[in-house]
Amino acid sequence: MSHTGAGAELVESLVTDERLLAVDAGPLLGKLASVAEGGLTATFYASGDGTGSPLSTVFLTDADTGLKDKAGKPLVPAGANSARLVGYLEVPLPGAYRFYALLEKPGAAAELQFAHLPHPTLTVLEQRPVKQGGTSRNPGPQR
Repeated sequence: MSHTGAGAELVESLVTDERLLAVDAGPLLGKLASVAEGGLTATFYASGDGTGSPLSTVFLTDADTGLKDKAGKPLVPAGANSARLVGYLEVPLPGAYRFYALLEKPGAAAELQFAHLPHPTLTVLEQRPVKQGGTSRNPGPQR
C-alpha cells in the first residue's frame, strides 16, 4: 500500500469484497493466495481427446492423476478418458530443462504446450514402463 499511495480500506475492499472484484465467483484475495500454492488445475473428460463437456475439474498438487483425496477416493472421476492439466512453471535459473511424461496406459498420448509457442514442445506417443522406485517427480533411469 505504501508503494501505491492507496488507502488501507480501499485496498482491503478491492481484494476481499466479492461485489467489487469477483473472479470466477470468488474474491480476488483467494485467487491471489492460490498463486502461492504449487499445483495444477485438472479438467477431466469422457472423450479420449479432451473435448466435450468436462466431467469434473479439480486442483492437483502434482501432475499425478493417481492422486487421491483425504478420504482415499481417486481424484479422477469414473468414466474419464482424457485430462487437461493447466499450470505455470517457475524456473529458478535460466538454462535448459527436461520434461517427462510418464504414461501408465498402453496407447496413451501426452502433449506439452506452452502458451507463447505455436506448436507443442513435447509429444509422447508411446508408453515406457515406469521402473520400480520411480515417481512422477523422479522417473528414475530410463534405458
